[in-house]
Amino acid sequence: MTLEYLLYSRSVFNALTAPFALRTFNTLTSILIVMWALSPLGGQASLRIISPGVLSTTVPRNFTYVAYVSPFTNGGPGSASSSILPPINGAFTGSLFSSAATKASHQDLYGNIKIPLYEELTSSDLANSSAWRPVLSGEETTWSSLTGLPVYGLEKSTISRFNFNTAYMKTLCEVSGQDIFYDGSSPLFTRQNFTTLAPDANSGANLAVAVKVASPFDLFRFTFYSLADTFTSGPAPALLTNATCNVTMRYVEAQVECDGMDCRTLAARPSSNPAIHRAVPLAPLDVASVLSGGIAQDTGHYQSFFSSFVTATDASLACDTALCTTSGIEGYIADPDNPFTLTETPRLPDVGDALFSQRLTQLMNTYWIDSVAPFAITGNFSLNPVDNQYGTLNEYNTDSTIGTAETRMDVIKCNYAWLATLVISSITLFACGVASAVLSMRRSGPDILDRFSTSLRDNPHVHDSQASSMEDSSIKAVRLQNLVVRLGDVQPHEDVGYVAIAPAESSARLRQLSASRTYF
Repeated sequence: MTLEYLLYSRSVFNALTAPFALRTFNTLTSILIVMWALSPLGGQASLRIISPGVLSTTVPRNFTYVAYVSPFTNGGPGSASSSILPPINGAFTGSLFSSAATKASHQDLYGNIKIPLYEELTSSDLANSSAWRPVLSGEETTWSSLTGLPVYGLEKSTISRFNFNTAYMKTLCEVSGQDIFYDGSSPLFTRQNFTTLAPDANSGANLAVAVKVASPFDLFRFTFYSLADTFTSGPAPALLTNATCNVTMRYVEAQVECDGMDCRTLAARPSSNPAIHRAVPLAPLDVASVLSGGIAQDTGHYQSFFSSFVTATDASLACDTALCTTSGIEGYIADPDNPFTLTETPRLPDVGDALFSQRLTQLMNTYWIDSVAPFAITGNFSLNPVDNQYGTLNEYNTDSTIGTAETRMDVIKCNYAWLATLVISSITLFACGVASAVLSMRRSGPDILDRFSTSLRDNPHVHDSQASSMEDSSIKAVRLQNLVVRLGDVQPHEDVGYVAIAPAESSARLRQLSASRTYF
């Protein structure tokens, strides 16, 4: 039966069907199936041993970034340092002009990293005011500013991960509106009845901000005014927006991941190590920060910030309100996606306290970052600030953090499972080939297996006077190459026939098989 198994299993299919054809299953069956499987497995293994892969190497790296709490060196319009205003206002206006997708993205126009408003982030643990909160993508995240912070240490070919401490201003405003009458020709805050409202306000067209300066503790309160004026002549009523705002500092820690220069803020939490840069005297933005650093500005520069802010999108310090166009600041508060398309000053009280506060927060933080580092945020971030071409110092502070840089390199990797399969199949098949050759050379008897000529050996119906018991089947086949044989009935005259192989020339005693006849 073993010999029959071997002769039957001359293909993969026959090896699988042999147990059914021979009606037996033994150890040899499994061995034959495995042996036949080695060939296709080896072929597949040769194709799958190597494949493209990525080799990752992670090393610590120092990342340096512009500190939000940095000196405000611009004295405002008309000051000796006002020449720096064009790049500042240009960066600010460019942020307002950016697309809705850019405003909602994790990075600004120049690839700087934005910081989210922690108070606006959602979390399953909102009761814990110091927990990490995830930062979502797209329009689901409210950013603290339209301008991000530049980071030094990023590379295009690495994946960078780091945490950094920063800050932002947060405003809370109560917005109201009142109808007023005026003569239609005087600049805002200089006409009748306005001087009593805000005698020291910083005015820009239809917009003004008045900072209270009664004491250091009042500096975090200011009033925002906007006049919705659509009339061209004659006494007429107009809506005056009056927003009383408190501004405080928020210090946060952010988790950032950058794939090359493409960065995402993953999560944020209140900072346990606030990025405070002390300056004396300080302009605190909340009572708690009087000793811890506040915004680190002297009172004069803190007020200069607002004088520059209100005119950031309108070159005029003041103008005839009958002719002034809506500023980008007012336009952003009304419609962040299209701040410069309004044809008249909007009715800002209709926005509501929450959205008004949120959008004013974004505007103030954007102008603050643009002001303290106007060249750094537009792609010229330097670790060693020097005098720039405008004659004004880049006196921004920097902070550093240790993160990781993962370098990825394309490599060819080896699949050891397929390598083992190829080695095993190759060795096994090679051994079988060598064994076949060795056994063939050591054979002492005739080669009679798996040959048709073997059926003529010792056949009583084929008379071969030259036959030898030591003759190989291949030699017999060559010697009898002219002999024509066929399978037929060698007992045609008997009641029961007998099927055998006989020479075709003996047709008298060899009959063709018939379905109507019985054979032994």
